[in-house]
Amino acid sequence: MAPRQRFLLIAVVALAAIAISAQVALSSPWLGLELSPHDGPEGLRVDRVHPDSPNAGVIRVGSVIVGLQAADGRQIPLHGNLVMEEPDLLSHTDLNLFMKRQTELDQALRSGGARFVLASGDQVPVVAIDTPWRQLSGGFSIHTFYGLIALLVAVGIWAFRPKSAATRLYALSGVATMVNTLTLAIYGDREFVLSGDVFEVVSAVNHLATLMVNASLVSLFWVYPRPLARFPVPALMICIALIMWVLSELQVGESAQVTVYLPIVVGYVLGLCFAAAQWVASKGRPLERAALKWCVLAIFLGSVLLMGLVIIPPAFGHPPLVPLLVGFGAYLILYLGIAAGLVRYRLFDIERWWFKTWLWFAGGLMVLVLDAILIMGVGLTSTYALTLSLAIAGWLYFPLRQWLWDRFGQRSSISLNEALRELVDKLFSASTEAEVRRAWPDLLRMTFQPLSLEMPDAPDKKAAVAVSADGVLMELPALPGDTRRASLEFASNGARLFTKEDMRVANLLYDLTGKALQALQARDAGAKKERSRIMRDLHDDLGARLLSLVYATDTGTVREVARSALRDLHGLVDTTAGTPASLLEVANGCEGEIRQRLTDSGIELDWQADPMRLSDQELSARAAANIARILREAIYNIIKHANADRVEVTWSRDSDHLLVRVSDNGKGETLDGQGDGHGLRTMQVRAEDLGGRVDCRVLAEGGFVVELTLPAA
Repeated sequence: MAPRQRFLLIAVVALAAIAISAQVALSSPWLGLELSPHDGPEGLRVDRVHPDSPNAGVIRVGSVIVGLQAADGRQIPLHGNLVMEEPDLLSHTDLNLFMKRQTELDQALRSGGARFVLASGDQVPVVAIDTPWRQLSGGFSIHTFYGLIALLVAVGIWAFRPKSAATRLYALSGVATMVNTLTLAIYGDREFVLSGDVFEVVSAVNHLATLMVNASLVSLFWVYPRPLARFPVPALMICIALIMWVLSELQVGESAQVTVYLPIVVGYVLGLCFAAAQWVASKGRPLERAALKWCVLAIFLGSVLLMGLVIIPPAFGHPPLVPLLVGFGAYLILYLGIAAGLVRYRLFDIERWWFKTWLWFAGGLMVLVLDAILIMGVGLTSTYALTLSLAIAGWLYFPLRQWLWDRFGQRSSISLNEALRELVDKLFSASTEAEVRRAWPDLLRMTFQPLSLEMPDAPDKKAAVAVSADGVLMELPALPGDTRRASLEFASNGARLFTKEDMRVANLLYDLTGKALQALQARDAGAKKERSRIMRDLHDDLGARLLSLVYATDTGTVREVARSALRDLHGLVDTTAGTPASLLEVANGCEGEIRQRLTDSGIELDWQADPMRLSDQELSARAAANIARILREAIYNIIKHANADRVEVTWSRDSDHLLVRVSDNGKGETLDGQGDGHGLRTMQVRAEDLGGRVDCRVLAEGGFVVELTLPAA
């Protein structure tokens, strides 16, 4: 079954259950009166007469009703507990009497002819009708709303993750909560009377649902975020809940306090123990730790209110501190909070206010505890005790809270000062854009200490820093002029998730680094402009003079030196201009120069270069100039030292390397025999500048070879 079909099916069943519950609630007799226990030993006081009441004008507000006389003359005494919202707080003996009285009153009112006996001794006729629909718009609707929200949230998550033990337990708690609130809406919002038979069934179902809610939520912390052990705790908890329910129906013990409320309190404590064990087990797993934090917060903010105000007081023999309608509103906090933890929605926000929430909770608890100590222990009046407890909290707790926040709450925050100091140091020491780009990943590592940092190519450019919904991943866009974005996973070496504060700092670092690159680009542009001006002056002034010298001199040696100087000047100007060239263009340019020089020296040239293999590689101006100068130096050494009559220059390229080989058939002197070796060292330096190397050796058959090897791309 598809997830939406599961969800729709449960929703339809829930609506049917609501309709049945509404029909049961509407079947109870309605008098149109608001009754409350009388201050005396017995009787009910009339607090309000509804305008549409069938008894309007007959019974006055303030009247005290002490009994109901049936049409057959039977006298049924009325006690204050008949309008109790939760009658299972009574002992089993009193509860059985309560149910008997409910049945007698229901029969007497439905039979007609009944009369109320007032404390004054007067008797007034009473008329009961079926409960109008509009009476369901109050407490019944609110209770139903609580349960429906819990059910839809829990089942909505389970429908898409039906195989997860955590979502199954959560769905069970949602179903049980729906049943709990529906049954409570039937008998808790009754006006006065509900048939004892119906009351007993509804109350029994309510007890079972209450125990199941507790068992499923306690078991949830055994399996989530990860199973604590292979022991079947969820099945055991559900079995215990069923056993306690059976004991409750058998009326074991004095009251439901023993078989229902006390087990719920024990289960709550056990759930806290499971949560503490999960906290230890999730160490080093920030995503699980964040989900656990969220769920624990939901449990404390929701169930502490529910347990403290509604469940715990009856467990110790006291009535609930607030009406059930108010107390069960905590279900919304509990279920929506746990749902957020289970689906792991925007968990990075929790890092910011998790510690603050606990400090807030501790502050309120401290005021309450101090107030209780001053009243019960010291004997102060409530007014003085509250004033003094607030003063103590203000003088002691708030400074302590600030210290705790500074000491622990910010322990995972970013040292922005250190990050900015490192950034400034890098920027002021960097002389090129490449240095800034190389420093960028190191700056991110130092600032955020991610568990992993990758720099993948970005197919599409993102305009801003982004954090994933679960806070695990933070991505920064590529720096201007780059194609690689930064992808960081788990902050603080995996100890926490990324937060909005991380996003703010990352945006600041990104903007500052971008400004630094712009500054370097502006500086380089200015330097390039100045170099271009100098090169133009050299070309126009010095170049013209060298050219005049070439044509004006009659000495061949001087003419050759002038031509060589002119070629070097042109190469220097081209390199400075930064104009790229293809490998084939560089080879052709070198061939023309080398052929001319060797021809003038009476040396034959064998030039081997495949244009098809050289045309598709582009070289920078610097690479082109270095290759030309290496070949020029090699040819110069041959002319000056080799005493050769034939030179072979071969260009070859594969997928990884470019190889230029210059060999001669000369006398084959070793490196030591070729001058002072300065030219060979210069060739090696130029090759290393391009990431390559120059190898020189004497050939066995005679002659000398120089091999230039460079990366192909």
